[in-house]
Amino acid sequence: MKLRIKGDTIRLRLTESEVAAVARGDAVVETTSLPQTFSYGLEISGQTIGAAFDGGRMTVNVPQAIARRWASTEEVSIRGREGGVEILVEKDFACLVPREGEEDPDAFPNPLAQGTVSPKTSTPSS
Repeated sequence: MKLRIKGDTIRLRLTESEVAAVARGDAVVETTSLPQTFSYGLEISGQTIGAAFDGGRMTVNVPQAIARRWASTEEVSIRGREGGVEILVEKDFACLVPREGEEDPDAFPNPLAQGTVSPKTSTPSS
């Protein structure tokens, strides 16, 4: 799982095996060892898409029905808001142009490489 934070936007990109875990209802967590441990993850819980930060851990929550639908369809992303923060959860696609040192064997096949150009996004109505 990849994390990108830019201003008031949190973006998680999940590989095929991580999306399969979401489909089973499992949480997906990554940990980075800085001077202090920082972890981030996606949990299947709650009634709305949200995010929280507690004790060095950032957690994005997605309701079970939304997560399972996203994981089992061709939908590319889930969008939500927590206060003024935009939350985006996406399927991680293989790069069209390989980059040295960045292998992504568990990434989804890139739809642009297959001629599909209109990814689907799920934005739940709340």
